[in-house]
Amino acid sequence: MQKRLCSLCAALLAATVFCSCQSSPEPNGLEASYDPERAYVFTKAASSGLREIPVDNTTPYEELITKEVDVHEFAQDFTSHYDIYGSGRIDEIDAAFGVECLRETDAGALYSVHKVKQGGLLYIFYQNYTPHQPVIDAPIRRWFYVRDRLSSEDFKQYKPCKSTMDDMMKTDISLQIFKNLFFSHIAAEPGAWRNDFVDMTDEEIEQRKQELKESGEWKQYKKYWDTALSMDYLFDIWLYLEDGVYTLGFGHRDGELIYLANELETDFDLKDPLAGGSHPYDAHILDMDWVK
Repeated sequence: MQKRLCSLCAALLAATVFCSCQSSPEPNGLEASYDPERAYVFTKAASSGLREIPVDNTTPYEELITKEVDVHEFAQDFTSHYDIYGSGRIDEIDAAFGVECLRETDAGALYSVHKVKQGGLLYIFYQNYTPHQPVIDAPIRRWFYVRDRLSSEDFKQYKPCKSTMDDMMKTDISLQIFKNLFFSHIAAEPGAWRNDFVDMTDEEIEQRKQELKESGEWKQYKKYWDTALSMDYLFDIWLYLEDGVYTLGFGHRDGELIYLANELETDFDLKDPLAGGSHPYDAHILDMDWVK
């Protein structure tokens, strides 16, 4: 299965060479280790069949939601290193946690809102290529765990290569879930999110360097070449902010996830790497669904 991962890091390779390691932060209550062997099998809803899940765009989520989702159970069962964007369908989310608040926007976004046991909200977006199609078994497109209402300006203090994921948790603690996923999966399968450079021979690396020179791209990558070679894993994560979907690229080295690059989708487009970006998806939520 093709991985929908690391596109930002692979494309930008944005960092400088000297990155310092930081001491471990204080426990934040969201740390957990996941078991990749418990990967979600798409059978939870099969025996019970599909129920019709109503769309409600007028009632506040506080009035609709009676259940809380354990964010660790969601991360454990509905993500994997093959598809960290989300594996599963809306009927399976309904069977596992209940879908009590389902929205469909005029722009075609289909998403459910869930209160999270650990605090904050979980937004799960589903494929909805034909707006207002029947809600049956739409697959997950992307998920976001949101604890606070933030913007990209809140992250301007962090510098590529000089900051780590642990540093950035001081602004958004939800990053801990991605850290859990990363370390749980590479412990079980070291090949997950492996930097391609690590397994290349010196000859292959030199050949790649020459290809960049011949294509005229070497000037763009020369500054970052040593950093690209020094990272053993590349890992992308995403945040739902007031001003867009914020993708952050990290590289792993010596036990640290080091901040490398960022990209802000101000139109809230949820790009699907497997679809080649051919299906735009406007993921603006309704104003009333912002975390309080």
